[in-house]
Amino acid sequence: MKQIVHIVNRDKFTAGYINFMEYYMKDYSHLFITLKTDKELDVLNINNVIYIESYKCLIRNGEIRKSFEDAYKIIGTGIFGMEKYLIRFPDSILKKTYFQFWGGDFYMYRNHKGPMTQLRKHILKSCIKKIAANIMLVDGDCIQISNILKIDKKYFVAPMPSDPTKKINYDMYRNMKHEDNKKRILVGNSSTPENQHIEMFEKLSYLKEEKDINIICPLSYGDENYREEVIRKGKDIFGNNFIPITEFMDIEKYHNLLSTCDIGIFNNNRQQALGNIWIMLRMGKKLYIRSDNSMWKHFKDLGFKLYDIADIQEISLEQLCFYDASDRMHNLETADSYNDEKDIAAWKKVLAD
Repeated sequence: MKQIVHIVNRDKFTAGYINFMEYYMKDYSHLFITLKTDKELDVLNINNVIYIESYKCLIRNGEIRKSFEDAYKIIGTGIFGMEKYLIRFPDSILKKTYFQFWGGDFYMYRNHKGPMTQLRKHILKSCIKKIAANIMLVDGDCIQISNILKIDKKYFVAPMPSDPTKKINYDMYRNMKHEDNKKRILVGNSSTPENQHIEMFEKLSYLKEEKDINIICPLSYGDENYREEVIRKGKDIFGNNFIPITEFMDIEKYHNLLSTCDIGIFNNNRQQALGNIWIMLRMGKKLYIRSDNSMWKHFKDLGFKLYDIADIQEISLEQLCFYDASDRMHNLETADSYNDEKDIAAWKKVLAD
């Protein structure tokens, strides 16, 4: 049986990726390499997972080097620094390697011009030239990575898959209400500048005198300095109606939080927050997204009704949150029609390449 070696960036998506491959891609044998933390992953087969202290182990660990040599394919998912070590492998290894980009791992080169950033950018481009193909989360990111890195490459579109062992019944969240009568507006997904929180706060500042409103702002991971800046600005404009979420929640609590929000506003200036957007669409929430973001076309092409952030022009709170019943039902039906089969087909195409 052909073996696929996966180098998986350690994140909240890691276990889901591993379990998806083990559960659905059974025509191949899989070996997963990921960074060690103080918490073990909840995976189907722990014997197929190698934990490493850092990506330096990719070149220092003889077992890993041998697995690369024997592998049918090598897939790196979440390319946040692993390219610095993969570039040291011979072309025979790189030509069967695929990079799945999550977004931040290439958008980071969009505006940063320092010498170290340029060096890392050069290494990444050198790696991409030699590997078999890129894998993008949404189709529009292929254009974005080409514009940013000035390089064209064969590519596939395949999602960061959800965990098949942890299916969520979204029906239970679709009609949940919060205890008070306040309108709850979710803004952003993390404490990264790409969320453009402050721009959005200023755009919504005309609502600051509204008493029956909460601005919910997830800031549990990302840039700590930026987080403090966002909290200061949010409190300055909205006072006690601004609610920053700074502690990481388990998945059930986070779903409960999102289920109490009336709308979600994602002013992200790049592909980001896909998981949050999917969750809220499946819950039947009204979503505002930037129409110049590659996610806009991605979700529109899937058939979803989205609302453009440019349309938020001092409309009333009721207008902002109003969600036409037919639009909501359409989005719920569209979300329900999207199942694992589409993700499976996308990944089978990558692995069979």
